[in-house]
Amino acid sequence: MAAKLLMIAVTCAVWCAVAGRVTQESRLITETVWDHGHRVTRQYCNWEGTQRLKGGHWKTIDCEECRCSSSGLRCEIAESYVPAGCIRIYDENCYERIVQSDYPDRSCSSYGK
Repeated sequence: MAAKLLMIAVTCAVWCAVAGRVTQESRLITETVWDHGHRVTRQYCNWEGTQRLKGGHWKTIDCEECRCSSSGLRCEIAESYVPAGCIRIYDENCYERIVQSDYPDRSCSSYGK
């Protein structure tokens, strides 16, 4: 029983510490066009001036996870809790690091030591 409660507490702590922040949302666009004499209906999301087909998903240069679904476009970025005196930075592979504001080469896990 104690092990089960511990597992629930750890799961909640991880879920509460990492949350997604929605950065973009828009509706799904449905369009009917003529293609070689046939009427074709297509659905897409408009993202930064490009048409992304329904069902598509991608990661932006700013580390946002985007998805075009029947609900429309939704982009979000996963973010962990940042303690006071620390900042969040991402590397070129979108790996998140929480570092000291005054010393970005130092992890926040050693902050105040």
